Amino acid sequence: MQTNAEYEYYPSIYKITYDLDGGTNTPENIKNSTYNVLYGPTFEEPTKEGYTFDGWYIGNQKVTGINNTDDLEVLKTLSKTEATKKFYEILDTHRTGDITVTAHWTKNSATDDSTNDTEVQDRDNPSEDESITSSSSQDSNEDVNNNASEVDVIKPKDPNE
Repeated sequence: MQTNAEYEYYPSIYKITYDLDGGTNTPENIKNSTYNVLYGPTFEEPTKEGYTFDGWYIGNQKVTGINNTDDLEVLKTLSKTEATKKFYEILDTHRTGDITVTAHWTKNSATDDSTNDTEVQDRDNPSEDESITSSSSQDSNEDVNNNASEVDVIKPKDPNE
């Protein structure tokens, strides 16, 4: 004699805690703060000013989500007996229990947007196209050296020196 029994399965619900390390979570992650052995969320990228998101981690393991349901799609192609066996194999690989996922960040490098367009002139060696002009109200016969403190005279260096 064969006996058939049917039952309903209600998996336990587990809590997901997001450790953002100063970042801002997404509304979708906030909505998906629980999971079960059958189904879990795929995590979205949070944001943090001045940082690039490097991924979610549970301990040292990088994760993109919990209990991806894609692996359950194969059950549709199997017979009932094979599907039941495969279902339990898959469940054995799924995570259970409350978890904390931690956001990892890399600090963006500081960029200096300022440019320094200040031109520095070699006062001892002016360029060829630079002209030096001075004017004096003194008689041209006077000794120019007497007024040296009032006029900045620049002489090119002799390249042979």
